[in-house]
Amino acid sequence: MQSRIPEITLVNGTLREQQTKDQLMHVFEQYNLEKWLYTERIQIEGNVIPHSHPVLTLNTQYSNYTQALIATYIHEQIHWFVLLIEKAESAYTAMGIFRHMYPGLPVGLPDGCGDDWSNLLHIEVNYLEYRGLTELFGSEAARQGIVRKEYYKKIYELILRETEKVGEMIAHHGLLLPERPPEPREFLQVGA
Repeated sequence: MQSRIPEITLVNGTLREQQTKDQLMHVFEQYNLEKWLYTERIQIEGNVIPHSHPVLTLNTQYSNYTQALIATYIHEQIHWFVLLIEKAESAYTAMGIFRHMYPGLPVGLPDGCGDDWSNLLHIEVNYLEYRGLTELFGSEAARQGIVRKEYYKKIYELILRETEKVGEMIAHHGLLLPERPPEPREFLQVGA
């Protein structure tokens, strides 16, 4: 089943950005990614770190590696999911519990994120990314994709080591993604 396709723009209009857009369009034709469509605006920009806000931005690094492109897309969309007004309080509550469960996560790349808060948020985001990859590609391919990550290494290792515990906490707080995003979607403002 073909996914609904978000609006995709190119920041610089380079050939590599166009190739990444073409690959992403192919991905939407090949996989049903409706479950992970929270923001419908995407931009592609070469030589940037992918990020979710203010506009979901993918880089051109994975234009020839479908699973990694999908993983990055899902990861950034999940950042939007946890900012849904109806999910944000649960996400923050779970982060507080993760702070006690997993103290001392390293701060800074490549092992962690930029600060403790971001590390805790990424326990949720990375777990849901891994779960999505498992749904799409199976557990072994998802595991291999996660093992190859060159950033947030200790957080991804935690997800692989503590999958069941983290999953129980995510489920307990109602943070599993539904089959379709809610309509309409209202998000907390970030950086305001």
